[in-house]
Amino acid sequence: MSERKATIYDIAKKTGCSPATVSRAINHPEQVGSVTLDAIREAMADESFRKRGYRMPGGRDRVLTGSYLLSIPSPGNPFYGQIIEGAAAAAAAHNCQILISYSMYLERSASGISFSENLNLFDGLIIMSGIDDRELAGLSERIPLIQCSEYSEETDTVSCVSIDDAASIRKSVDYLVSTGHRHPAYISCPTQMRYARRRLRGFRSACEASGITVPDSAVIILPQTGFDVAHSAALRLLSASPRPDAIICSSDIYAIACLKAALELGIRIPEELSVVGFDDIPQASMTQLALTTIRQPRYQLGYTAFETLYREIQEPGVHKQRIFLPTELIIRETTGMRRPL
Repeated sequence: MSERKATIYDIAKKTGCSPATVSRAINHPEQVGSVTLDAIREAMADESFRKRGYRMPGGRDRVLTGSYLLSIPSPGNPFYGQIIEGAAAAAAAHNCQILISYSMYLERSASGISFSENLNLFDGLIIMSGIDDRELAGLSERIPLIQCSEYSEETDTVSCVSIDDAASIRKSVDYLVSTGHRHPAYISCPTQMRYARRRLRGFRSACEASGITVPDSAVIILPQTGFDVAHSAALRLLSASPRPDAIICSSDIYAIACLKAALELGIRIPEELSVVGFDDIPQASMTQLALTTIRQPRYQLGYTAFETLYREIQEPGVHKQRIFLPTELIIRETTGMRRPL
């Protein structure tokens, strides 16, 4: 077995410098003091350091200045596609690469092998998985990281790029109220996810502000994610009496499941039932009736997350940031003016 090559984190530990300083010494030595530069170069020689690189078309070499890990909870959720594209585009602009880890929790990868032991292979981490504050603090001590989409409200030691989940849901409620709906229901993904709790709070507060009382039976918190479980929940909800006149969902997948359930029960959309999703995934405009939904700026989320993390690595000591990008209510065919039955 060949000897493991040292990484910039090995060099940083040996010299007492930050990983960002080591990166600058490699790529922009003119920005590093002579004493520090000599120490880093000496450590690189002792530690058998080698820059990462790959062959470009036409035989031209392009040197990668860093490799970053993007942790995503699920490979099957189309929500993450444009976020990956945005992060990869931002990384490419800095001659960096993005690697994807599909994992519900950081401790365990899709193959069941922990990747936390291999964080020294990466220069930074963009984390979309939900972890508790203790785990987040431990990770931030080992590797530069940023939270994207999912984030902790309790810590200010890690930057995040996300949206205002509660305010976004309020847009849906306010629109439905303005079109005459008075009996909305809500289908939520599991509330161990922080964004799910924020969206649920937004739904309840918007209904309260509009003078609408929502019975507990009209709020369904799914035990797990997925189309099938949402479809079953929608069938139960729409078969009950009284029936809601609108359903707001915490994701487009759930909203599409509601459309299927309504079709099976002979419920006319939007004449008898309005449905609103969240995310504006590609499938939202491909259904038989195009879905009204909240559009997240997914490409910009990924792009901004990488740019923010990269800047923090290049400029140690820069203040941590909480960046919230705007969302938009996209009105399509699954909502309309409420008509008496």
